[in-house]
Formats: sequence, C-alpha cells, structure tokens
Amino acid sequence: MIDFPDWFVALLVAALVLGGAIPVSVPLAAVGYVRARRHPYWNALWYWTWSTVLSAAIMAACVGLRIFFVAAILDCALLWTLAWFLLPPERRARLQYGRTARPQPMPYAVPYPMPHPMPQAPPQQFHAQQYAGWPR
Repeated sequence: MIDFPDWFVALLVAALVLGGAIPVSVPLAAVGYVRARRHPYWNALWYWTWSTVLSAAIMAACVGLRIFFVAAILDCALLWTLAWFLLPPERRARLQYGRTARPQPMPYAVPYPMPHPMPQAPPQQFHAQQYAGWPR
C-alpha cells in the first residue's frame, strides 16, 4: 500500500476542487439565478458556493475511499441531476419540449377565395378624442 504525505493529499483535493468542483457547480449557479425572485445574483452566488462545497465533499469522500478515478464522473452526475430537479418545472419543460411547454394553437385556415368579405371594424378614435370629450 502506498502512503501519501498529508500535504500531497491536500494538494490533490485542492486540485480536484479547482479543476472539477468549481466548473461543475456552474449549472447550479444558473439554477439559483433562475429560481430567484429578488436579488438573482446573490442567489446564484449562494447556489454556486454551496454546490462547490458539496462537490468538494464528494471528491474528498471519493479520494478517502480510494475511488478517485470516478470522482469527477460521480460529481458531475450528482450535481447536474440536482440542478435538473431544482430547476423550476416551467423552465424544465421549456428545455425538454422546445420553446414552450404549451401546445401551440393551430393557425386559422382561411378558404380561398373567401366566400364573403370580413366585416370592417369602426375607425378607432385618437387618444385625445376619447378622453377630451370629442366629438361633441
């Protein structure tokens, strides 16, 4: 069994955090921005901070269990799945089904040629005429 010095293990965990935990937590920062009602940037920073800490803990646990070769894959899978489920349902549906989750209405089919002319709408008054009492 190979015994690594403590400073080397700390350096390895720091490299994993800088190289893996910070980029992997960016989708959760985007989710924090989307979920915010007020102060979206602070909310995104908060989500990014706790997801980076969670990611570092996952990677440190993988190093402690000596399965560091799957640390990045496990980290990405867990945090991106968490980001997917924390995303609001309407945004998730928009990502899954295209622009909107609602079915688009069918355009009105007009037979050609039209059997009768469309009724004309009365001419609209100007804004000043509506509220100035015109016509008198």
